[in-house]
Amino acid sequence: LSHRMGLRSNGEEGSLARRNKYFMGEKVRASGTRAVKQRACRSRADLKDFLADFPRPVKCVVKPVQSAGSDDVFLCNSYEEAETAFDRIYGHRNGLGLINESALVQEFLAGKEYVVDKVSKDGIHKVVGIWEYDKRKANGASFVYFGMRSMDPTEPKCVEMIAYADCVLDALGIMHGPSHMEIMYTDTGPCLVEVGSRCQGGEGTWLPVAKECIGYTQVEVTVDVYMNGTRWFDRIKRNTYPLLKHGRDVDMVNRNGG
Repeated sequence: LSHRMGLRSNGEEGSLARRNKYFMGEKVRASGTRAVKQRACRSRADLKDFLADFPRPVKCVVKPVQSAGSDDVFLCNSYEEAETAFDRIYGHRNGLGLINESALVQEFLAGKEYVVDKVSKDGIHKVVGIWEYDKRKANGASFVYFGMRSMDPTEPKCVEMIAYADCVLDALGIMHGPSHMEIMYTDTGPCLVEVGSRCQGGEGTWLPVAKECIGYTQVEVTVDVYMNGTRWFDRIKRNTYPLLKHGRDVDMVNRNGG
């Protein structure tokens, strides 16, 4: 709608790679930017062929190509576990209401996971927040959100991730509006997990934390971009933000059903 009405828009071309995690990774790789080793598998034979060259015991992540949060994301420590995860995903309906026409199988990236939130205008990307995820095993799931903490953008690894994020956004044609990028920082530097051309989710519980710690939020800057950017976007710095205080968003994890 935004494209066809002549509004500020990332356009229709390239839209699939901004939503489908397999095409996203391949488009980033094609641009010369580091991307995760992966395959969209449509059969057990496909899965077996892809994992044949993996070191034993196999360690990989299996998830839908289009989903949100940690919906059906499985950490697999053997080929048998990967098979079970594939069967759980392929052909089933995911949390977005879509039928999974394939299961995305990716190498396991060892490291710490971060979120880089940016807002873009006319191809200029400005960082508006970096968060370190706290994900742990709980209740039979491998990736349960326990929360996240704010990061100092001047830390060397944050500076590296900010520059890396720009390369990903350029590769995917995200030139306008918000982006919410999950990055694994490994021993060899940053690698994309996935990016959404949207504001960070989490029911917005992080908004008061960002407002208190940074002084402005991704939502405020996003709205401002679509109003020409004179209130926030044009005034804030490109590769850093003020860290007025440290903050943490905490998720309460229930250990009991009822």
